[in-house]
Amino acid sequence: MYTNNIPVNSIINDTYRVICPIGNGGTGIIYLAEHLHLRKKVVLKKIKNNLKSSSAVRQEADILKYLHHMYLPQVYDFIELGGSVFTVIDYIEGSDLDKYLSTGTPVSEERLIKWMIQMCDALSYLHSRKPMILHNDIKPANIIINKNDDISLIDFNISTDTQDVVLGFTASYASPEQYYNVLSLTDRNYSGYACSIDARSDLYSLGASFYAMASRVQPSVYEAINGSQPQLSPESCGMSEGFCRIINRLMSVSPDDRYSTASETKKALQKLYKQDSRYRKYVLMQAGALLFSGMLIISGVWMIFRGVRLEHMREFSRSFTSLSENYDAHNYDGAVTIAVELLNDDSYSNIIDSSRRGRIYYILAMSYYGREQYQAAAQQIENALACEKDPSARSAYELDGAVIYAFLSSYDRAQELLDDAYSNGISYNDYVLTLAQIKYVHGDYAEVIDSLNSIETPASDTEAAEKKYELLGDSYYNTGDTAKAIEAFSTSYSASGNISAARKIASLYYEQGRNSQRPQEVTELLKTSASWYETVISSELRTVQDFVNISKVYRALVSPSSDTGYYSDALKALKTAEKSYQDNYLVYQQMAITYYAMGSDNEAKHYCDQCFKLYDKLTPNEKVAGQDDDMMFLREISGQLK
Repeated sequence: MYTNNIPVNSIINDTYRVICPIGNGGTGIIYLAEHLHLRKKVVLKKIKNNLKSSSAVRQEADILKYLHHMYLPQVYDFIELGGSVFTVIDYIEGSDLDKYLSTGTPVSEERLIKWMIQMCDALSYLHSRKPMILHNDIKPANIIINKNDDISLIDFNISTDTQDVVLGFTASYASPEQYYNVLSLTDRNYSGYACSIDARSDLYSLGASFYAMASRVQPSVYEAINGSQPQLSPESCGMSEGFCRIINRLMSVSPDDRYSTASETKKALQKLYKQDSRYRKYVLMQAGALLFSGMLIISGVWMIFRGVRLEHMREFSRSFTSLSENYDAHNYDGAVTIAVELLNDDSYSNIIDSSRRGRIYYILAMSYYGREQYQAAAQQIENALACEKDPSARSAYELDGAVIYAFLSSYDRAQELLDDAYSNGISYNDYVLTLAQIKYVHGDYAEVIDSLNSIETPASDTEAAEKKYELLGDSYYNTGDTAKAIEAFSTSYSASGNISAARKIASLYYEQGRNSQRPQEVTELLKTSASWYETVISSELRTVQDFVNISKVYRALVSPSSDTGYYSDALKALKTAEKSYQDNYLVYQQMAITYYAMGSDNEAKHYCDQCFKLYDKLTPNEKVAGQDDDMMFLREISGQLK
């Protein structure tokens, strides 16, 4: 049980609503919260401040805030609350490596290498900061594998001076020198480790973490120092010799015997199979076979070359079409997978010209942007620009790149790209629209409104009108002018049938209806909200959350003086949702709540059971994300019905 120091539903800094405590760390309670403006889940985490002044802790939190890397959670804010210091960071959905260990889930060497390379990228970024940032607590519990099978390194403690005292450690994964420094040991057995902590300490912990993943045996710094910890071997873990050799070197007791940097470690991992004796033996066998068969093959190569090339072109065309379709349908995960496969497939190297390669990089960048992985998006935009020479195509990449860099708070680069796009011939309206997006990211909503109202978009340019008025609506909403926000969203929808704008209109009418004190006005507002949600769920871009929302609107319309037929409307929408989302617990959650409101206890109990059955299949992090007011209410309902 967690000691709930911050009450559930507390609003902090007018920005964060506390949902529930989700963990106890060495630094205090960790809370799941909702960012009310961004409408996304975040984590409030107390940072270590017991040995440092408030100003020093603030300096460290500010350093964290400006870290931007695809394998690190984004830090949004710094809060001083009740004498404690909290950071607000991204909530990462997924399972940590500790879960893989505790459940005995097997992991292939290929995946372990992939995750280690990603860890090296994250550590290279941290270690290259000025001043250097050390993690100091790398362990399986602090490495989350997200839904894209990529890592996210969490709980990094920072030090602006590597000579500083390290505030804590985890004995199984700490380096010998970290162990010595934390405990200030004077025993002669440990005197050899009285050295300052540097990047190699994090590398030891990286090796120890993946030692545990490969061997399913928890390492121990005590055994490492005393020489009693078994080294990793192919016989003990089933991994290749090269992999074991890298892990063992990372876990060398002396820092001088380890890899010196994360970049050096990454290079070793990338060359792994060339280090493996099994690979070398395989190469020798293959060389002999190829020497003989090559003579036979060469004679037929020319005959089939043209046919193979033609088939490759057809395959590439199909894959590229699929890439575009996935991106257009907002299936960003699918688009990323296809784009990476296209870029890494050597068989297409002579087929993809520079411009087409740039287009693939661009779609990859915008897919990462859609997944809110802005650092990765920025890297791919730069790749796209390096490939594309045509000014017209470049200007489109530069406009979107400017917005991506705004999310990374790299406003100088954003302005540079915007100016380059203007030089390449974009219109003044496009310039103003993109500049407004950058200002919106920065939170300058009044400036956004002024600049957008200063331009006219031609009736023929529906895309520009859609973008202008949705951005205008978002800005009005953030300044508290709901009426003008609805007006702007309506114009955006009228321009091109923008479903995102329709969804926002429905949400705003529902919000107004719930806040109104006049019964007649409440009914009219909620009916209008329901009408807009009907538009949304009739589109191909609907989501399960849209069905959840419309069921809530219809239930809210039921009052002592109204028609209870609105319950039927709610159930009708949910039955439609069940056809597409039959494995989603939210559908059955809302059915149970609706039947309970109708007084149909048997049906309510049936759907409660279905909801909990699906909910229990979720990962721990997904369960935490689902712990909202509706889920807590459903548990109350279930208890009453039993």
